[in-house]
Amino acid sequence: MPTGPEWVHACAAGTQTTYFIGNTVTAMQSYANVSNGEQQKPMIGGQFFCNPWGLHDMYGNVPELIWPDRALGGSYLLPAEACNLSLSNEAMPVFGFRIVRSAE
Repeated sequence: MPTGPEWVHACAAGTQTTYFIGNTVTAMQSYANVSNGEQQKPMIGGQFFCNPWGLHDMYGNVPELIWPDRALGGSYLLPAEACNLSLSNEAMPVFGFRIVRSAE
């Protein structure tokens, strides 16, 4: 699993904004499975647009476990505004994880 800084670096994908899509969440519904006031559930990965580095589902859907003991990325249960790089989501009922490896 990635560490917190590794996950944040991968999610931001070289951007300098609050979200990799900019400083507002107006386009978040195209990039993430987030709550929009309707009953939602986790979805199969890769159903939304990816970040600039080609990584899907960095926001929303299910929080991702990171090393050593946190979860980041928001959830299908949270509004888009809650899917930022600084919020931890330990209280969510469903988690996912991302396998990472060295580029060496």
